[in-house]
Amino acid sequence: MFVVLVLSSSYTASLTSMLTVQQLQPTITDIHDLIEEGDYIGYQYGSFVTGLLRNMNFDTSKFRSYRTLKEYDVALSKGSRNGGVAAIVDELPYIRMFLSKYCRKYTMIGPIYQTSGFGFAFPKGSPLVADVSRAILRLKEDEEMERISRKWFKEGRCRGSDGATVNTKSLSADSFKGLFLVAGLSSSLALAIFVSKFVYENRCMLNSAASTKLKIHDLARAFYQKKDGSTISEESLSP
Repeated sequence: MFVVLVLSSSYTASLTSMLTVQQLQPTITDIHDLIEEGDYIGYQYGSFVTGLLRNMNFDTSKFRSYRTLKEYDVALSKGSRNGGVAAIVDELPYIRMFLSKYCRKYTMIGPIYQTSGFGFAFPKGSPLVADVSRAILRLKEDEEMERISRKWFKEGRCRGSDGATVNTKSLSADSFKGLFLVAGLSSSLALAIFVSKFVYENRCMLNSAASTKLKIHDLARAFYQKKDGSTISEESLSP
């Protein structure tokens, strides 16, 4: 029982550790680490990000362009040393879209570099300018932008209270198979030892000339008496 207690406690501790929310620890903590290590960097094909990277003194021979989120995933999985990249540098909306699909494998690190952003172009004197400006202002003032972000990026499913990307696991029947195995083996072993000892102590009943039904009856009576702590008298044994 002591061994079973130790094994059960160890298994419970391991299961608790497995279910604990874990934060993804990025291998790169700063964009300047990429320059020092000489790693390859990925970006979206046709993006202005290349100009930003050149201004930060990145080696253009280390640039690799990609067109889809799947290509991002493949490149990051390979790594810089195996034909992929060490990191992806892209505009924030596309990074959030990527993380909404692959948030359990990757995380976003700072800093975030401010650019001029997107804009709307209208002919001079267009009556739409005022209406569009007011609509954009309303989106920024109320919670509509936040609702749109939650709907399309769905980052809330993979983010912790501090904003870090997390990976959680849920319980299933397979989570307890180790505990059931330990309990089942220990109980079966204890039962086998008890039955073997009981049969050995009452082997005279099995060797008697009585019928099988009577032998079973006598073994049951012997078990009942053993359970109550009494002894079996010679008169109770069948001839």
